[in-house]
Formats: sequence, structure tokens, C-alpha cells
Amino acid sequence: MVPGGLVRGGERPGPIALIQVVLGGTGCPARFRVVELVRRDSVAVTEQFGTCNEAPSAVWFDRAGALWMRFDPYAPHFIRADPEYRDPPPTTWVYRTGGRLREVKSADAAGAAR
Repeated sequence: MVPGGLVRGGERPGPIALIQVVLGGTGCPARFRVVELVRRDSVAVTEQFGTCNEAPSAVWFDRAGALWMRFDPYAPHFIRADPEYRDPPPTTWVYRTGGRLREVKSADAAGAAR
């Protein structure tokens, strides 16, 4: 999925979009928001989320229609250049209708239905 592209799945009242919020710089180049058309005259918008990586590594809908987004960790090049640096595990968020977004722990995300 391309950030900012419309995606659809499950029993959603309307389309949703994963929007990239470009922050610039190297400390945290980007975050994301999910925007959902709930009714003709109403949208739900999440707070900014993500790991600062510029794109999710995986995006999928589960059987119930929830949108799952996995992001690899982000660290500027000078931090990654340290021979002792080790990436933490990816971070996963799940979005459910009406603006409900939560971070999911690794073990729960691994068991999510694709």
C-alpha cells in the first residue's frame, strides 16, 4: 500500500486512508494518521503514530475489518552506524472504525489473522 492511498476492508461504513505526515529532518522524518469517512458529513482522524519510518512494512485487514499496520524501527544513520546498535522489534498498530487506534504488543500482532 502506498501511504495516502485509499484502502477498504471488512464492514466499514466508508473508505479509510492511511496518510503520511511528513515532518522533515532526520530525527523523525514521518508519522501517520488514519482518516475514515464515517458518514457523508463526518470523518474520524487518529492522532499521529508510527516509528518515524517513512512507510509501513506491512498493511492488512483482518477478517473483522480492522486495519493493521506494522512499522519497522527507525534510527538515523549515525545511530545505526554504531556496531552495538540493535533494532528493536517492529511496532504494530490496529485501527478500528470510529477513530479507535491502539498499539499492539509483538505477540498479539503475530497472531493477527491476515
